[in-house]
Amino acid sequence: MVIAILMVIGALFWLHSQGTLTVHMVVASILGVFFSVVLGTGLFALAFFSDKSGHDTNVTNASRRHNASAARGAGETSHAVGDASRNHDNR
Repeated sequence: MVIAILMVIGALFWLHSQGTLTVHMVVASILGVFFSVVLGTGLFALAFFSDKSGHDTNVTNASRRHNASAARGAGETSHAVGDASRNHDNR
């Protein structure tokens, strides 16, 4: 939270150095930083909760099954292409 406050102060000093600093710019800067910190904190909390609850394991296992079946399907296709090319060479 201290870093967020320092970022707001830094942004306001920079805006002030660029020209006129209005109340709207100050409020927009404060609210922008506040909501960015809240959103980032919430997303990190959800990521940690998802990892600890085991939901990520279910997705990882499903992805592995899908990738394995896709690899088998691709392998069969490549064999069929290989067989066709061998048959073509024998003519």
